[in-house]
Amino acid sequence: MALSLNTRHRERQFEADARLLVFDSYSLTSADISDEVRNLISRRPLTRNIFIATPFIKGAELEKLLTEGGAAARAAAGLREDDLRLWMLDLRQVGQELKLQVQDFAAGQAGSAPSATASGNWKDLDRELVEGWLFDLFDSAGALVHAPAGVHFTKSSGKHSTAFLRTSSTLLSGAACGILAMVALARLHHMPPRRIFVDTAPLLSVAYAMSAVAKARDYWSAMAPVQSFSSYGGKDSLPRLTLGDIVVVSASTSGGLAKELLDKGVRKESLLTLYFLASEPGHSSMGAIACDLTIKAERTFGYQPIKSYKSQGCPLCELGFVKAELEGDQFLLDRRSVKRLRLLLSTQDGESRKLFDKTARAFAWEVALYSKPPGRTSIELRQDSVLCAGGVFEDEFARLLERYAPTPLNLVVCCGMSPDVVQAVAARRGVSKVLDGAEFLDQRELESRNWEAGARRNALVVFAVLQDHSLARTVNAVLRGVCNGGNVAYVAALTVAETSRGAKDLEVFLTFGSRGPDTFTYKAAGRLLLPYNTEEASPWDKERALLQRLQTGSKLSPQLQTRLKLLQQAGVAHEQLFLPALAGHELRVSPDFVFLDTNVRPEQVTQGDIYAIVSNVLACARAGADNASLDRPPVRSALTPAWRQTSLFQTLLCPSNFKDFNDAVLRAALLRASTEQEMNYVLDDLLSAEMLDLLVGQVQAFTGRAGDSLPEFLLALATGRLRLTRSHTVQLRQAMTTSALPDYVKPLVSAIPET
Repeated sequence: MALSLNTRHRERQFEADARLLVFDSYSLTSADISDEVRNLISRRPLTRNIFIATPFIKGAELEKLLTEGGAAARAAAGLREDDLRLWMLDLRQVGQELKLQVQDFAAGQAGSAPSATASGNWKDLDRELVEGWLFDLFDSAGALVHAPAGVHFTKSSGKHSTAFLRTSSTLLSGAACGILAMVALARLHHMPPRRIFVDTAPLLSVAYAMSAVAKARDYWSAMAPVQSFSSYGGKDSLPRLTLGDIVVVSASTSGGLAKELLDKGVRKESLLTLYFLASEPGHSSMGAIACDLTIKAERTFGYQPIKSYKSQGCPLCELGFVKAELEGDQFLLDRRSVKRLRLLLSTQDGESRKLFDKTARAFAWEVALYSKPPGRTSIELRQDSVLCAGGVFEDEFARLLERYAPTPLNLVVCCGMSPDVVQAVAARRGVSKVLDGAEFLDQRELESRNWEAGARRNALVVFAVLQDHSLARTVNAVLRGVCNGGNVAYVAALTVAETSRGAKDLEVFLTFGSRGPDTFTYKAAGRLLLPYNTEEASPWDKERALLQRLQTGSKLSPQLQTRLKLLQQAGVAHEQLFLPALAGHELRVSPDFVFLDTNVRPEQVTQGDIYAIVSNVLACARAGADNASLDRPPVRSALTPAWRQTSLFQTLLCPSNFKDFNDAVLRAALLRASTEQEMNYVLDDLLSAEMLDLLVGQVQAFTGRAGDSLPEFLLALATGRLRLTRSHTVQLRQAMTTSALPDYVKPLVSAIPET
């Protein structure tokens, strides 16, 4: 599988994704490339340029694979010629220099098989593209490490800071090392080196990759010897260096190590820093830099400079911040303490409570059972329920259209909803006149069209559910050039954010312009906090995998066989989200459900409603009191959920939540909506013991209604989402052995792993 890196690339007035696919295989086929291109287009349909790189295969071989294969045809299928272009990227010798250059390919046909034609028009690769891809590699690896609250790092340079760059996190694949090696060779002098020195041991992989890349293209005749000198601590032990020696520094925020190396005789053209992030605006590092991570005005990527302090008079030390000492290329922190995540009636903010009172019983909420990309929520709002005739958002959505749509209206950009839905809502509520004369288009058409420069336009952007904030920001960026000073209004039926800080930042971004904070308009009929997906598999992913494994061993009960069939057929559901009770009935809301008024038609409250409500309450709890309410301004410093996992503390779901809220459907939703880390009680004996007491009570009372949630507890244990300490797991097994549990759940009991 190829390494996929992305950056935003501007062509004329348009900006779109530019994807780099890096293959580290020595035995690549044209079918491999074609399949990766097809999958990329399927996942990222707005990509404008796809670049192919093979660090360890010479350029002539890659050109042959692209010419004979169907990658270019995949790229061109169903698209206009100027929509998507396929490029070959290679390290080529131009005069006395090695350069990263690209040439494009046009789709063709050789007999009955697809083929491609190389343009032969090689040109230098834009440096901003390269740095954008390397930034994506760095950022996606989480290599910018921030100290937890109350902690700061003491670096080997002697400086103190609350952040450091961990380059080793980016070196986890041959493809990553290969593309870094190609960039490094293009930045340094072209002469074959006598030796390569790196400042930390993880960079040995990049140095060896440099030799492999250069040898594959016959630029070097042999592998260069490689040695690590341990950064500041070993710089004085370096041997005498000459022009034939290359020195590679992993990362820097001040350029201090590069300066000291130059003072020791390293040649400027032989010195490379892979990643640089300025500690002050305008600062740089001597020698070459592979990727400058610092944000700049013209860039779509980058980090703000990180402040470093001298050890003498460090303000962080004066504030009492704990020092995390450097050991090797890692920082050693004390054992993490445990924080108990508790849900209270007051945890749910008022606006969310009102929204769920309106949307529950309307079959509005459903759940995507299987993993979705990070940055999105798995809880979905059904348009056909909330924007239909009499739908819960119809009146407010129509009112916002009538009040805030610019006049005259030239464009209506539909994001996640069809023009028919917008026009139908407007017609039913008698506000169709605000849309008269407007052209309807989706966000892809907005980006791909060649707009007449200088024309002033008014636009309305409508969302059914605005949860992908990056999409809204992209549309906003495009419209600033398309509308040329015209009025733009953003109207959503529902806006979803992970914290109130995130919701506020989105509002500021969409409304701020040349005339200040109210240049544009942004309104939503409803707003809601919901947790966004992480990389881990969803609870239903894990349930399906477990049942499939048990089925292979013929260990499934009839009830679980029925359940597996349901999971294999359904992708989105608003009922049957949870395992049935031991008696076989579906879990339903109780009259005393705490987070929703159940005095009105409780039988119409779906499991999707309950899961959405519990997910919202968890999002509010994780955000912390200062950043959970949409009714008041958030705290500026609360950029991320306060109750998250860090190097200093582990957040665990307090077992008292299951005791305080004994409604079976609420317990089931809580088990599904919590993360694995929040239920990893292995980390704390006390909480594990409390959870054991609760589970033993469930097992002993399984014959009554109090045991209705027992199948969900057993499933969480069997899938490894809920874990106890080893001794407590043994005690729980013993308790279940002595209880006559029904055959329905016995396969789950047998599948519970030892911690």
